[in-house]
Amino acid sequence: MKHLVVAVIALALAVAPAGAQEPRPPDVPLWSMAANGDAIQNDLGFVLPPRIGSFERRGFTSTRPDGASVMTWYESPGGRTKLRILIQLRPDVLGLPIPGADGVERNWRFLQRIGDAEFPSAPRETIIDGPLLWGTPDRPNGRIRMVRFSTPGGPVSQGIWYRNIGSWAVVAVAQGADQSEVESAGAAAMMLPWPRAPLTAELRATASQFLRTARDCPRFDRTGTGRPVEGSGAIRAMIGLGIGVTLLDQARNLPHPVLQPDRYCRIETFRVGTQDVVALGWEGDTNGYPAARYAFMAADGTALFQVESFFSGQEVPPEQRAGIERLVWLTASNSRRAAAIGVFTNWPSYEDAKALAISADDAAPIVSVSHPAAGLVIDADPARTRQPR
Repeated sequence: MKHLVVAVIALALAVAPAGAQEPRPPDVPLWSMAANGDAIQNDLGFVLPPRIGSFERRGFTSTRPDGASVMTWYESPGGRTKLRILIQLRPDVLGLPIPGADGVERNWRFLQRIGDAEFPSAPRETIIDGPLLWGTPDRPNGRIRMVRFSTPGGPVSQGIWYRNIGSWAVVAVAQGADQSEVESAGAAAMMLPWPRAPLTAELRATASQFLRTARDCPRFDRTGTGRPVEGSGAIRAMIGLGIGVTLLDQARNLPHPVLQPDRYCRIETFRVGTQDVVALGWEGDTNGYPAARYAFMAADGTALFQVESFFSGQEVPPEQRAGIERLVWLTASNSRRAAAIGVFTNWPSYEDAKALAISADDAAPIVSVSHPAAGLVIDADPARTRQPR
């Protein structure tokens, strides 16, 4: 039933007439209107401007009370070519059993129905159908399809551009008689300042599969000598850099259950309040860089705490080392941002790391990083990042 409901939502958004909609976002919690006419999604910070190139926003609608499924329509001058952009929670995040090797393939199979629904019985010629590089990752992160339909009124070209951004799916559909104008519409949509999400946003979509295949740790070193230290200016800068690269579309060799699932084993599962937390051990080389040691993951994938290290203690100026042998910190991330909540002089013990992770909700972050479409946002706590006297 849930599968059917989401399908109906997507297809209804796909074929609803733009003329019946308002060109401003609906009054829903997830969206707001900026003074310059930008429609802004208030979760990860998607920005849909009033114009994309020569295309003008004509319609904006949502079929969910919170605005989590939104379609925006744009038209070229004279209405020759139409561009629709759908932003919605990923179907696999919603728990739908969709086949496919990964999140891109699974959601592409589902959401390409938006294009098919326009001309369900018209003969077609597929011009392009394959992977797509959208943004600046080091591997394809989306799909593209270009089709020419034979309709009674003449040939119609349609392009579909699709990608995931964390737990959200983004689809741009352009169609019109002029194929070059259709291609230009899709290229303009891809060039919008799309946000990036912390890797934990992707973990939400893969958590159940990851935990099903995670093996138990046969033996894991729970000892450690690291002690907490307050952040200094140098540590603050390193933390900001370290967290910044944990955002999606960045380096792909970082220790994280999304990027290196085979290197994690399960230490134990325990309960914090009403939430099951899975303690993980990272089985890579803890003497190298970057490296991790312990991770504490909410069983539903909505939060991850990890003890990790990207730099050596020698990279901290001598007057600020305070006994630091290796710069190690405990990071916390959810679907919106990543943060550093504790710094250590070396790898801490498992019990110390676990205690800090359990109490993390009450701890003020030293540095937190988010990446909405408007740009990277870094917030620091001055009291915890001051220079030592």
